Amino acid sequence: MASSVKARRAEPRALRRAAPAALGAAALLLALMGACGSEMAPLEAPASTQGPIHWMLQSSEGERFDLAAYRGRPTLLFVFATWDGASQAALRPLGRFVRHHPEVAVLGLAAQPDAETLATLWAEALSPPFLVAIDPEEELTAGTSPLGRLEAIPAYVMLNASGVEADRQIGFASLGRLERMLDAAE
Repeated sequence: MASSVKARRAEPRALRRAAPAALGAAALLLALMGACGSEMAPLEAPASTQGPIHWMLQSSEGERFDLAAYRGRPTLLFVFATWDGASQAALRPLGRFVRHHPEVAVLGLAAQPDAETLATLWAEALSPPFLVAIDPEEELTAGTSPLGRLEAIPAYVMLNASGVEADRQIGFASLGRLERMLDAAE
């Protein structure tokens, strides 16, 4: 009898200890499922991006450049946040895409507060296979950039060789989805 009472007292204690871990695991699973299954249909480009995009950006090394410098070849803009798990997970398919398509310029754009400091540290720590840049005017985070308002990160915008938006993906993109975006730009 005494052992069954002890067992019953131990059960709630064990459950209380396991509950936070189980909730955390469930939240992580839901987040991963959301990220992996978020290959949403491409959104229509905002009216402001129907023509070639003109946008002054800054590399993580501090050099300013015009996005128009990449005209003449397709350009993939990868909009990310340094703290976002889905953005970090996107580095694997992006890395494969970069290796398979050297003809495509790929730029990572940090969309977050204090992007200049954090994007530089992120680029140093993870060594992504593309140029990491920021929007020094912070139009991207305000939703007033030439890309318009982006509903979530990560986000991908494929520009054709003329600098016009050809395709857009909100949420994690697989290598296959990135390939289809390139097809839309050709």
